[in-house]
Amino acid sequence: MVIVALCLIALIGMLVLVVDVGGLLWNRRAMVNASDAAALAAAKSCVLPNGTGPGTETYPNGLLGAEHAADDYASQNASGADISGTNIINISSGCDSQPSGYVTVEYGANQQLFFAGIFGKGQGHVTTQATAIWGPAGEANPLPLVVYSNMFNDCKLQQDANPDTLCHIWEDNNNTDGSQNGFGFLDLRRDSGSPRQYGWDTQNPSANCTNPGSDIKNWISNYPDPGVGDLPVHYPSPTLVCLASGGKSSAFGNDQKKDGPLYDLIDDDDSVDHNDQEDVLFFPLNRCDANTPATFGQVDKNGNFVPCSQTPNQYDIVGFVALKLEAIFTPNEAAGGGGACNSDVTILQGANPTVSFSITGLSANGGSLCPTTTPDALNPSPTIAKVHSNGPNGPGPDPVKCSSAPIAFPASCDYFYSSGSITWYRSGPATEGQDFRISFGWQTAGPCGVPPAGNTNNAGHCLSVKIVKVQVGGGGAGEGDPSSNVRAVKLCDPNYGGSCAPIAVPKP
Repeated sequence: MVIVALCLIALIGMLVLVVDVGGLLWNRRAMVNASDAAALAAAKSCVLPNGTGPGTETYPNGLLGAEHAADDYASQNASGADISGTNIINISSGCDSQPSGYVTVEYGANQQLFFAGIFGKGQGHVTTQATAIWGPAGEANPLPLVVYSNMFNDCKLQQDANPDTLCHIWEDNNNTDGSQNGFGFLDLRRDSGSPRQYGWDTQNPSANCTNPGSDIKNWISNYPDPGVGDLPVHYPSPTLVCLASGGKSSAFGNDQKKDGPLYDLIDDDDSVDHNDQEDVLFFPLNRCDANTPATFGQVDKNGNFVPCSQTPNQYDIVGFVALKLEAIFTPNEAAGGGGACNSDVTILQGANPTVSFSITGLSANGGSLCPTTTPDALNPSPTIAKVHSNGPNGPGPDPVKCSSAPIAFPASCDYFYSSGSITWYRSGPATEGQDFRISFGWQTAGPCGVPPAGNTNNAGHCLSVKIVKVQVGGGGAGEGDPSSNVRAVKLCDPNYGGSCAPIAVPKP
C-alpha cells in the first residue's frame, strides 16, 4: 500500500506536468501569437492614415486607436485573451504623427487546471509581452532598375494589388508616355566624397553623375550583389540616386539570344519552390510628379525638379518594391500589331440629318492599312480632312471635329467619334458631295497590352511581374505598407541588443 501510495503521488505529478503544465504551455503559445499580432496592429494603427486600422477596420486616432487595434487582434488570435483594461504598457509619444516609434503590449489569459487542484491550485494564468516598432523606409539590396509608382500597365502601385495577378511594366531607354513613364538604370555605387558626385544617395542635387559601365551587368548577374549591400533611403526626405546612362545591353543582352542576366532572374516554378525568397527581387521606387513640381522628386543636372515624363539626372528613391519576375518579352514579342489607316470616302448630301459608319473595314488608300476588326487602341483618334478633288460644289472647308455629340440642329461641327464609330452631321460647316480622308493610327495588344504611346521606336522590353505585396501611399506619416519600405512595422525584443535598432526602446 505504501508503494502504491508513493506511485500514485508520482503518477499524479506526471499528470500535472503533462496535462496542466502542457496546457499552460499550449495556452502561452497562443498568447504569444495574440501579443505579437496585437503589437503589430497597434504599431500599424499609428502609421496608417488617421482612423484606419491594419485591415479594413476603423479605429479612433492616437493611443485610444492603438489600444482598440491591439485588443481586437489579440482577441482574434486567442479567444481567452483578457482585453479588459489597458494592455499597452509602453508606447512612444506621437502615435499618428511621428515618423517612428514603438509600442509594447501585455496580454494574459486564465487556464483551468485539472489535476493541480489536488494540490490546491485549480486555475493558472499565463502572461506574454510583445514589442513592435514603426519607422521610415529601411534598407535593401536592389536591382539597378528603377520603377515608377504609375509605371504599371495593368496594376497600380497605389492600389492594394492581388499578389496573384500578373502585371506588366515597360522598360525602355527612351521615355514613354501615358500610364507608363520613362525608366533608367541606377548607379548603385556609394560615393564617399564630399560633396558626393555620383552613385547612390549623392545628397547633391547637382551631382556630376558618371556611367558605372560594366558594373550594371555585374550587379544584375550577382544579384543580390554583396559588393552593393543594403542601401539606405531617407523617406520622406529625398534620396537622390544617379541615372546610369546606357545599360540596355547589359541587362537584356541580345534580343535574339535572350542572353542578358535579367533572364536568369525569372521566377522558377512556384509549384515546386513554394515562393522561395531567392525569387523575390527588390526594385527601387522613384518619386516624381506627373503634373506640377513637388517639394521633392527627380531632378535634372541643375538640381531642378523634372516631371515623370522627362528623363532626370537623378532619381528620388522613396523605397523598394518587392516583385517576382515571371517573363521578359523582347520588343518584337511585346509590340503587338497595328498600322495607319488613310481612307478616302465620299459623303453625299441627303435628307437624314446624320450618317454613321464604322472605322473598321474601310478601304485603304495610298498603301495604308485599315483594321478589319475593332483595334485595342487608336493613336490619335480619327481625323477627317477634305481631299482637294473636283466635287459638285468644289473643295469646301475642312470638317470641324465635335468635342461632344451635338444635340441640336443645325450642328456647328461636322463629325464626332466614339467607340469605333464616326457620326457625320450633314448640317455642319463642311460641304458634302466631295471626298474626305479619314486618318488614324491603330494598335492591337501584345502579351503586355497595348505598348505605351511613347514607344515609337519599338525598343521597349516588357517585364511580366507579380507584386509580392505593396501599397504606396502619399506624403503623410505612415501612408504605406511595410512591403514597400515606405513605412515599416516589425516585431523586436528590447532585451536583445540591436533587435529594435534604430529605434531606442526601453526595456519593459
